[in-house]
Amino acid sequence: MWYVIEGYDGAQGLEGRMAARERHLQRLVALRDAIDAEDPGPAGF
Repeated sequence: MWYVIEGYDGAQGLEGRMAARERHLQRLVALRDAIDAEDPGPAGF
């Protein structure tokens, strides 16, 4: 399955992204084992 995420910056977009970046990266690490699949497999993700 393919996904597309399209977005446009508003005013001060870069500043907002930079302020949220560290928390966002921490969240991605926490979600690393989660997958998008109907059958989660033996790991149960």
